[in-house]
Amino acid sequence: MWYHSNSFLTPLLLLLVNSALGQIHDLTENYYDEYYENDVEPPSFVAKSKTITAETGETAVVPCDVANQGYHKLVIKKISENGIEQLLWVGSEKMARTRRLKMDMKTSRLTITHIRRTDGGTYICLFDISPPVELRHYMNVKFPPLVFIKGQQEQYVAQGSSITLMCAAEGNPAPIITWSRRDGAALPKDLENHKGESLPLKDVTRSTEGIYTCTANNGIGKPATASITLLIEFAPDITTERDVLRSGDGDSVELVCLVSGRPSPRVVWMHDGRPINPDMRLEVNTPPSIHNHYEDSPPELRMKLLQKPHRHTLNLKSVKEDDFGAYSCVAENALGDHRRSIQITGLPEPPHINSSPHGEESTRYTLKWKLNSYYPITEVMIKLRKVLQPNPLRIVPLSWDTISYVVEDVSSPTEGILHHMKHIFKDLEMAQDYVVNVRVRNKYGWSPESDHFDFSTQKGRQMAIQQTTVSEETSSRGHRYTISSSIWIVSTLLTVISSSTWTTITYICS
Repeated sequence: MWYHSNSFLTPLLLLLVNSALGQIHDLTENYYDEYYENDVEPPSFVAKSKTITAETGETAVVPCDVANQGYHKLVIKKISENGIEQLLWVGSEKMARTRRLKMDMKTSRLTITHIRRTDGGTYICLFDISPPVELRHYMNVKFPPLVFIKGQQEQYVAQGSSITLMCAAEGNPAPIITWSRRDGAALPKDLENHKGESLPLKDVTRSTEGIYTCTANNGIGKPATASITLLIEFAPDITTERDVLRSGDGDSVELVCLVSGRPSPRVVWMHDGRPINPDMRLEVNTPPSIHNHYEDSPPELRMKLLQKPHRHTLNLKSVKEDDFGAYSCVAENALGDHRRSIQITGLPEPPHINSSPHGEESTRYTLKWKLNSYYPITEVMIKLRKVLQPNPLRIVPLSWDTISYVVEDVSSPTEGILHHMKHIFKDLEMAQDYVVNVRVRNKYGWSPESDHFDFSTQKGRQMAIQQTTVSEETSSRGHRYTISSSIWIVSTLLTVISSSTWTTITYICS
């Protein structure tokens, strides 16, 4: 029973398959008959495949010039650089949601205005028939460079170490990256013409610190720049505003240490080797760290602030004699430490000689000086010597004459702590140059010596020639010579007559 039924169905199935194949054959024949049996050519593209180059902001045209389009719809689609496919146009209908695309239905050309980087890729003009007919164009969009930093905008490295600064750039054509310093300082000689994404810096010093700029340029638009602030970490360094401070009972003084270092050093004060504990008379001032401040400031301003030494102060009020001595500020960070001393003393300061270097007398000279001292001057020491012309035969230099005396009428300040003093030299040589220095003493000891000071005594009445004028007159009687002088001129004429010639030798004395 099953066999007979199956035998019956088999011819029926064959009949249905043959009928279907016949219909497909008829459809295919009808499809091609439209072009070939009716002498109608299928659509084709007149335009040729090409690369379209445009810069961002410009306008570009994608040509899809067609022949024999008939009733078929032209399809335009785009495959972007990252492989994403987008349908732009089908027949007269725009599929892309942008106003920058315009289609000329007569010429089958697609116009793209205000070109963007994302417009780059492959554009396909297509008739979706069998076999498909398509035309491909490549859009090459040139755009200005973009540059960005690899790593932190602010980078730290220890003094003596090495570091590589890095930037990366985008652009079409591919940009060239060059390096410079914003402060105008030159790069190391081996890097003066360096190009590329990285800038290797070896054995850095504090002078390496600065703002480095990488510049990307590809000839399209303006070059792009990015900056890296390089900060060098180093052991503390201290300078002082004054190494010696002179003070007196009841006075107030401020000791100042200017401290540099990175990381920011910790600073402590000491007196004669012992740590100072602030109290009512001793005030320690530590400036706040700025490393975590001014983060939003321009790099130049932040760099300037970071490079500025921190001003640490120790204020002493109502100074007593026990406060005199050596004070130290000690700075320490992870890279080392540094110590600087400041002396508080009651000693006089070095005298400053303020008399004229040109004496008004031949054998006497008045030496004047001034100085600051919180206490009366009790003693003076003056050193004096002649200044002679250099003599290569003189082996032993001239020795100093020392004048030392107690101030009987104890000097009192004339302007606060300012003292004016003088000494009169007698029995000096006439028209002689001298050099002198001075030091003074108060109850705490001697001051340092003053700077050397040169002076001279009055020249007096010296042998001189103001001027000799010789005039020659020629006459029929012979030659006449006239010699004139203005002060005490005694002339001895030795006349030698030879071939009617007069020779005159003049000796001048005082």
